[in-house]
Amino acid sequence: MAEPIRLIDGLIADLEELHLTERKRVPPSYEARLIQLTAILPPEVRQELRSRVTIVHLMDRLYDIQGRLLARKATDRGDDFDGGDRGPQSPHSPTRVAEPAA
Repeated sequence: MAEPIRLIDGLIADLEELHLTERKRVPPSYEARLIQLTAILPPEVRQELRSRVTIVHLMDRLYDIQGRLLARKATDRGDDFDGGDRGPQSPHSPTRVAEPAA
């Protein structure tokens, strides 16, 4: 699972950069990377990935595939994955900092 997730992360980062330059479509030069990714994806998460679609459309597909891979990875480990952020929770209230005297 690590290799497809790594490839997806790289593609998403590159697509975000393209999007920030106000490009709208995925260039044909991405086709080889998309074929490589598709070839290593498990069949149950595989989707059609191609260039010349909008960047947003391809990013949506990549996020969907990545979510499915992460859910599958969690299931394989026996985790109860719900896709939510379960970061550390502090049992204490935030500390209030006194304002300096004038």
